[in-house]
Amino acid sequence: MKKSLLTAAILSTLSFGAMAETPSFNFFEIGKTQLDVDGTSAEPDGYEFKWNYEFNDNVYLNLDYSKVDESNAELKMTNAGVGYKSEISNSSVVFVQLDWAKLENNAGFDEDGYRLGLGVRTNLTKNFEVKAVYERLDVDSDESDLYTLGGAYNFTDTLAVYADYTKESDFDQTSIGVRWSF
Repeated sequence: MKKSLLTAAILSTLSFGAMAETPSFNFFEIGKTQLDVDGTSAEPDGYEFKWNYEFNDNVYLNLDYSKVDESNAELKMTNAGVGYKSEISNSSVVFVQLDWAKLENNAGFDEDGYRLGLGVRTNLTKNFEVKAVYERLDVDSDESDLYTLGGAYNFTDTLAVYADYTKESDFDQTSIGVRWSF
């Protein structure tokens, strides 16, 4: 009897994960973000928003914007581009994304470049999604490698909360917010 209950419990978790669909790329996110700049006590914070829209099963648009500040220092980042995604299982997608990137601050820095990303998003269950992303950012001949781990919890088909952690050689970034899927 105990073996039957244990087997049923294990099988139910496996089938529950199998019911999860691939993550949607039709969403709008808005949240709070904070940087922790290495070697300083600076921890500028602010807000971010991100919008994705799927043209078809594989191609999507991306637009994101963030603004952080502390004391008299302010940094804005805007990215706009296109991505390609492909299912690798019934609950996971791999994606590549190319964005135009713009960085500006209140000290006169205002430069354009590009951001290239490669990542995986997986719905572990119907309600819980995880992601891992590598990005290469090149602005004004300054190149950076960014690594992001994140997750989202879906309360409904349209409402979720998300949290992301990004590591770069000079800073860490933490973001939390709300996602509306459409």
